[in-house]
Amino acid sequence: MRLSRAHRLFFGALFAVPVAIACSKEASIELPQSLPSNGNGMTLGVEAGSSDDADADVDANTCERANANTGVFVATTGVTSNTCGSVDAPCKTVALGITQALAAPKANVYVAAGTYIEHVELQAGITLVGGWDAGANEFTHACGSPESVTILRATPADNVTVGAHDLGGKAGLAMLRIESKAQDDVGAGESIYGLMATGNTMLTLDTVTIAIANGGAGTDGTNGNDGAAAIDVGCTSGTGMDGAKGTQGAGASAGTFSETGYSASAGGSGGNGGAGKNGTLSAGVCVTCGTCDADCKLVEDIDATCGEDGKSGCGGAAGNGGAGGMSGGSSIGVYAWDASVQIAHSSVQAGNGGNGGAGGAGGAGGAGIAGTTGLDAASCTTSCSEDVPCDETASTAAGGTGGMGGAGGAGGGGGGGAGGSSIATYQGGTGLVTATDTTFTHGSAGHGGGANGTVGADGVAADHIP
Repeated sequence: MRLSRAHRLFFGALFAVPVAIACSKEASIELPQSLPSNGNGMTLGVEAGSSDDADADVDANTCERANANTGVFVATTGVTSNTCGSVDAPCKTVALGITQALAAPKANVYVAAGTYIEHVELQAGITLVGGWDAGANEFTHACGSPESVTILRATPADNVTVGAHDLGGKAGLAMLRIESKAQDDVGAGESIYGLMATGNTMLTLDTVTIAIANGGAGTDGTNGNDGAAAIDVGCTSGTGMDGAKGTQGAGASAGTFSETGYSASAGGSGGNGGAGKNGTLSAGVCVTCGTCDADCKLVEDIDATCGEDGKSGCGGAAGNGGAGGMSGGSSIGVYAWDASVQIAHSSVQAGNGGNGGAGGAGGAGGAGIAGTTGLDAASCTTSCSEDVPCDETASTAAGGTGGMGGAGGAGGGGGGGAGGSSIATYQGGTGLVTATDTTFTHGSAGHGGGANGTVGADGVAADHIP
């Protein structure tokens, strides 16, 4: 491969001091261009064959050698002592290399080929430069395209691979590949970022590849508990009507962005159902009893004789509402909040946004129980016939009836979680991302969860927001 003049000059301007003894020619670099608001995977920057590229190429077989006077060395085979950083005793981690560079002080951290699984926090005045082959006494790489051999990958516990927070100055990245943690390590509803820059921070990226996994899918809400069935009779009488169904939970609204990144609330919980109403009640029938006298007249008893009252069936308990679904996480390549990020000769690829979880189903209402009928009273004389001989008529006082208790109302379904977004670059607050000769790619937006309650909002898919 061969390196264009504009590319080399941007790369050279990135560093406070030289990092090589080759690949230098006089040229002028075009200023980075602002990102378009409606880009869809388009490449920005210098057009092919523009300017004076024809005479600006350098043989890729010419080797650059890292300058020990201006930088600290890092290799996967290095050591973790507080004296690491020389070419013959490189540091084992990028984080330790940055610490040593700050202490030296030196402007560059030369990172040899290999995969570094760690979270990296940039510091003002330090540039990370990857793509080096670690030799016995020197770090070298060709002037071609070694940007894919040095990989910074987030640990399973980190959702940001490279961070730069309120540096109060400038930092840089060059000839590196930045990856998120593996997809299997992305948690439910987790948002992930290749690079997050916030506050008073200025970053420059040259020949950097950012590729991150999908945002985590939200989990479904738990189902509401079923209401208990009624087991007793003799409750205070009611209408015997079934309880009302609980209201549906609201779907989660679209997530929001702030200095800490993307966040989205879960869907709303469904409302609890209403308890079933107790059954109706009828009292026992009363009759007037007595005895027939000598004239065949009824001599009434002092008290009426009544059948036993019925007992109302109790209503069933209400079902509980289902819980709202968790919102899906977003996948964001570069996130800049109040920070300035300048990108050149690079590619940024976001994964898909995570789907929102479905809301949980509402619990079923408990069944009501049937009421009971009261006992009849003993038969007694209720009238006397005036015929001769006197004839007595007996009647029975019937017991009252108890009505069926109503069933409890079912709980409402939980609202769905919002879908996560897929965004190659996001700038918020006073943040600004500019780029030249860089390709941006986004994935698909996550869908809002539904199923039981109201559906959650879908995420957004875009190369650049805004």
